[in-house]
Amino acid sequence: MICQKCGKQNPADSVFCLSCGEKLADTVRSSDGVYFAEDCPVLMTSHSIIKDVTADTVSLQCEFQNLSRKNIVALYISVLCAGIDGGEMQGIDEYVYLDMAVGCGNMFGSDIRISLPNRAARKISITPKKVVFDDGEMWNNDALMLEAIPSISIDVLGNLADTYRRTVPPQRQQCLPQKTETYWQCGCGQVNLPNEPCCILCNTELTSQLESCNTDSLTHLREHYRTIDESEAKIEEENRIETEKAKKLKLRLAFIGICAIAVVIAMFVIFSR
Repeated sequence: MICQKCGKQNPADSVFCLSCGEKLADTVRSSDGVYFAEDCPVLMTSHSIIKDVTADTVSLQCEFQNLSRKNIVALYISVLCAGIDGGEMQGIDEYVYLDMAVGCGNMFGSDIRISLPNRAARKISITPKKVVFDDGEMWNNDALMLEAIPSISIDVLGNLADTYRRTVPPQRQQCLPQKTETYWQCGCGQVNLPNEPCCILCNTELTSQLESCNTDSLTHLREHYRTIDESEAKIEEENRIETEKAKKLKLRLAFIGICAIAVVIAMFVIFSR
C-alpha cells in the first residue's frame, strides 16, 4: 500500500503510514462473531471490510482458525458481496490462502487483505470451498459459513453458578460447555468439531465438561461445599478464640511482671532510706 502523501510503500495491512503517519485505511464493517460450516475444519473468528482511503477501494480481511489435528497448507474460499441495502453485487468466485503450514488451533489470514470488486460492498458471506492438508487429503464443501450459536453464560445456573465456578478451573469459566449437531463449545470458549473428544485448546474432555454442569451433581456439590465451609468456619472461629485467649494471657503476664517490678523498685527505695 503506497502512501499518497509521502510515497512510502507500506505493508498491505497498514492502517497508518509508517513514515508520515497519514491514515491509509478505515474499517467500515467488522464482526467478531464466530462463523462455521458443518464439519468444516476451519472456523472464521472475525472479519472486516477495510476501505483504502488513498485508492478509494475496499478489501476483505478475515481471521480463520484450524480446528483439525492436521496442518493446513491451503484454504479456498468464495465470497458473496452485498451493499448496505442487502442488494447483491459482484463477489469473488475463488480466493486461495496458499503456502501455509497452520497447526491445530492456530490462527491465519488476518494479515491478508482480499480486494473486493465493488467499492460499495458492505456485507459479505464466505463459503470455504476446499481445505488442503499437508498429507494431501482435502475437504470439499459448498455451504456458506453461518454464525455460531451464542455462548451460554455460567450465570444461567442461578444459585449453582458459584458452585460451578468453584468446581472448574479458571480457564474453563468463559462460558458453559454446549454441544450441537455441528460443533461443540468448550468452557474455555473454544469451538470444536463434533467428533473431537477433547478441546483442541485446553485438552479437556467434552463428556467430563457436560457432567460438571449437571444440576443434580452441582446441587450435591453445593451441599458438600457448604459442609466444608461450615467446618472451616468453625475451625477458624476456634482458632480466633484461642488467639484471643493467648493475647489476654500475655497481657495478664505482662501486667503481673510490671507490678512485680514496681514492688521491687518500691522496696528498694524504702530499704535504701
